[in-house]
Amino acid sequence: MAVMAVTSCMDKDVYDPGKQKNDDSTQELDLSFKFSMKSEKTILISATHASGNSAETVQFNIYLQNPLTEEGLSHDIEPAYTGYTGKDGILRTSIVIPVSVKQIYVYPVTAGFGSMQITDVADHISLDFHGVPLPSQANSRSAATRAIDPSQINAKRIATRYNIFSPFAAADADENGILIPGNSPLVSTEQLPIDFLNLVNSWYPEKAFQNEELLNQSSDLVVTDDAGAEIWITYISDGGFNANNPTVYSSLLYYNYEPGELTSVSDVYKDEQTANNVNDTGLRMTMLFPNVNSRQCAPGIKVQLLYWDKKKEAYGTVFPKGTHIGFVTARSAYKQLNTAIDKVDSYWFAQPVSAPITNSHNPTYELFYSTPCLNGKGLNISNAIIRSCLDYDCIVVGMDVRYWDDAQSDRDFNDVLFKVVANPPEGVTPENNIDANPVSPYDVQYGTLAFEDLWPSKGDYDFNDFVVDYTYKRIKSSSGITELQLNFQPLARGGSKKSGFCIELPFPSGMVKSVSGATLEAGNENATLIIWDDTDKPFGGKSGLINTRRDIAKVETELTTIKVTLATPLTDAEVKFLKFNPFIYVDGYRGHEIHLVDYAPTAKVDETLFGTADDHSNINKGIYYRMNNTYPWVLDIPRISSTAPSWKYPLEGENITRVYLNYEKWIQNKADYNWFDPSVPGNVDNDKLY
Repeated sequence: MAVMAVTSCMDKDVYDPGKQKNDDSTQELDLSFKFSMKSEKTILISATHASGNSAETVQFNIYLQNPLTEEGLSHDIEPAYTGYTGKDGILRTSIVIPVSVKQIYVYPVTAGFGSMQITDVADHISLDFHGVPLPSQANSRSAATRAIDPSQINAKRIATRYNIFSPFAAADADENGILIPGNSPLVSTEQLPIDFLNLVNSWYPEKAFQNEELLNQSSDLVVTDDAGAEIWITYISDGGFNANNPTVYSSLLYYNYEPGELTSVSDVYKDEQTANNVNDTGLRMTMLFPNVNSRQCAPGIKVQLLYWDKKKEAYGTVFPKGTHIGFVTARSAYKQLNTAIDKVDSYWFAQPVSAPITNSHNPTYELFYSTPCLNGKGLNISNAIIRSCLDYDCIVVGMDVRYWDDAQSDRDFNDVLFKVVANPPEGVTPENNIDANPVSPYDVQYGTLAFEDLWPSKGDYDFNDFVVDYTYKRIKSSSGITELQLNFQPLARGGSKKSGFCIELPFPSGMVKSVSGATLEAGNENATLIIWDDTDKPFGGKSGLINTRRDIAKVETELTTIKVTLATPLTDAEVKFLKFNPFIYVDGYRGHEIHLVDYAPTAKVDETLFGTADDHSNINKGIYYRMNNTYPWVLDIPRISSTAPSWKYPLEGENITRVYLNYEKWIQNKADYNWFDPSVPGNVDNDKLY
C-alpha cells in the first residue's frame, strides 16, 4: 500500500485520497479493535443499613467527573448512570465510560448512606456503602414512652447575637453534636422508609427551583385543630450541601408566633441596639438540631417541638390553634465537633453585632428563615419549600442556606430536609403548600457523531459530511427505564450527497408507547426513529457545504428534542447506551445506510452493497462497515458533560490524519485515547480545524 509519512515518528503511511486506489482486500482485519472511544465496565455496589441489614432501593449516581461543589451537587455535571439496589442490597450493572476517563465518582443519592466514593476505572469495580449510625443511647428508656414535663426542661440561652435557647443539656448529644435518642425525653427515632427518602429526593432535586413567584408565600406551619396539636420533626438529610463541606456544621431551629406578629427582619430584634443584651425580647428561637451535617447526623432522629408561651414565659408541649411555626437554618452555626451543645461559645451566635442586622448579610454567618419577611434585603422570599406528603401522612420541608439573589445559590432548597408529623395527624397544615414539580432520576451520555457519506467507497476522511452533537438520556424509576429523551444539535453538513439521519434503539418497536419530535419508522424489528429525512432541514433548508469552510458564513441550528415513552419499564440491560445505533442514509435511498463499525443495519438496508468497493463487511459473521484497520466511516466521540465543547472537526477536504496528528497512534497502538482533544499539546494542526 502506497503511503506518506504524517509525522517523523510514523513508519507507516496512511491512505491518501488523492493517490491511486490500492487493493488492500488481502489485509487481515483486526476485529478486536472497534474504533470505539467508549467501553463498558461492570460495577457492583452494596448498601447496608447501620444495623447491618441489606438496604433495598437505595439510589446511586455515577459521575465521570467530580460533581460536588460548595453547595452540593453541580447542576452542570449529570450522572452517567443512576440505579437502585435490589432486595439483596446490591446494585449490579454495567456503565459506559469514555476510555480517557480514569476515575469515576459514586454518590449515594438516598439519604443516610455515607459520602461519595471515588474509584479508579477497572473492568470490574466493587464498592460498599453503609448507613450512617445513630448515636449510642446512654439511656435505655425510649423517648416515645417517657412523659415530658416542660417545667423540667431547663432551656438555656446559647447566643448573644440572637434570642436563641436550647432545651438540651450537654449530655443529650454525642461528641459530634448529634442528639442521642432517649437521653432527652424530647428525642426519639423512627425508621424512614427508603421509598419515602427517594420521593423526597424527587421533590427536592439538585436543580434550581423554578416557581419563584411562589416563594413570597410563607412556608410555615399553622395549627388548625381546635384542641391544638403536638408536633415532631424528623431529620432526613442535608441534601448534599455538606457533601463537599465536611467541616460545616449548620444548625436547625424553630420559633412560634401569632398571626401578624412578624412583619420584617427587625422583628428578630425588638431593639437592635440591645441585640447583645441577655434581656433582649426579640423573636425567641429554639434549638432543634445543633448539627445537621449528614456525615454525623443519621436520618430518623426525631425531636418533639415545644411551644413557647410568651404570656407565661414557659414552654409547653401543645401548640394552640392558630399558632404559626417557622424554621430557621443557621449556616455554620456549630463551630466544631467535640464541643458542648449547651454552651454559648460552641456557636457563632456568640459573636458581637458589628452592624445592624438589616445591613449585615455574611452568608457564612447568617440565619435563613421559612417566614419570607424575616430574610431581609427587601427580597420577601422564603428560604424554605413546604409541602404535604399524603402518601406518608406527613409534611416535608426543605431549606436553602443562601439568599435567592446570591450568585452562589443553587436554589434547590434541599440544604436541610426534614419531616413534620402531629398529634392529631391533621392538626397541623402548611400555611401554603408550595408544590415543586418532581424530577425523575435519570442518567445521560454525551458525544459527537461524525460521518463519511461515500460508503462503500473510500471518502476524503475529513469526517464532516454530517456532524451532530447528541445527548442520550434515560428517565428512570425504581421499576426501570420509563422514557428516553434524545437531543441532537447539528454542527456541519459537508457531504456532497443528500442524507437522512436516524437512530435505531435497542428494543422492539412494540415497546414504544409514544414518540414526539421524530417519526417511528414502520417495518423494523427494533424501534427506529427518523430524526430528519433530509439533513438540510435543521440547517434551515440550505444546501451545499455547510459549516465546513471558513469563507462561507456559519449557519446556526436549533436543538432537536425527541421523547420516547415506553409501554412498560425496561431494564438497563434492555436499553444499553452502547447499543444505541445512529446512522445516516444517502442519496434519498433508504437502503443505503452508514453505521458505526460492527453495528448491524436495519431490516431496510440494501445487503447487495456489503462487500463492494472498499467495504469488507461479512454479514454472516456480524462484521459491518469495516474498510481496513485504519479507517471507519463513522466516529462516535464522547463528551463527559453538557458543558464539554463539541468536537472540532476538520475543514473541508482535510484528511483527519493530517489534522489530528495522533489519530494513527490510536489506531496502531490501541492507545492515546485523547487523540481527539485539541486542547492537548501536539494533538492537532489548528490551521486545519473548522
